[in-house]
Amino acid sequence: MVAMVEAHDWAGLRASDIDSQERAALALYDSPRLEATLAGSEAATALHESVAGGNHSAAAILLLGHLPPATSGPLLKNLARGDERTKLRPWLRPVSIRLPSLVALSRQGDVGARRALLEHIEQAPIDDIVFLLAVAREFDDPVILQSMSRFLGDERPVAGGVPSGAAPQRRLADLTADTIIDRLQLPVSFARRPAGHYSPEELDEVRRRLGGAVPH
Repeated sequence: MVAMVEAHDWAGLRASDIDSQERAALALYDSPRLEATLAGSEAATALHESVAGGNHSAAAILLLGHLPPATSGPLLKNLARGDERTKLRPWLRPVSIRLPSLVALSRQGDVGARRALLEHIEQAPIDDIVFLLAVAREFDDPVILQSMSRFLGDERPVAGGVPSGAAPQRRLADLTADTIIDRLQLPVSFARRPAGHYSPEELDEVRRRLGGAVPH
């Protein structure tokens, strides 16, 4: 029964049309059985063939990072040289295919990809930053996590988080705070406000908690 459930998680990657493969990749990316499913050779092969065959959704590319580097590393490095646009979720703006490819390579421990990500974070457009925050679960490098703390002071508005026309609009600082707290399970003294603003004092607390949890 477990094998049948896991097969359902990735069966859509064998679909004849790319749209179905993209939906299957996102469902698998969100699945609590992700790691167990990709541990199976059939699922890993189906994923690799799906991406190689044109499924360049961000979810599919990120999933490649959960495979051994020898299996998916060359494909990811090839994708990282591309210039097409891709999306992870309907409400996120598209980003260069290079970005999820670098994230996936970074997850595999690729030093060059981690260096490239750090350089990109310093001057990334806001859509790229929002994407990186959305996939923060992929980062286990403390240096990358620490670099994200710079956005705790960024007051640029981001889409989503509050109803259309509502005020105040959510800022990148608020989204960053929630992401860091959730990613590192940081204990904080204030009430969480996933649709509101955090005060300067609350943002400072996140900085301090992060500094204690992640080495510089």
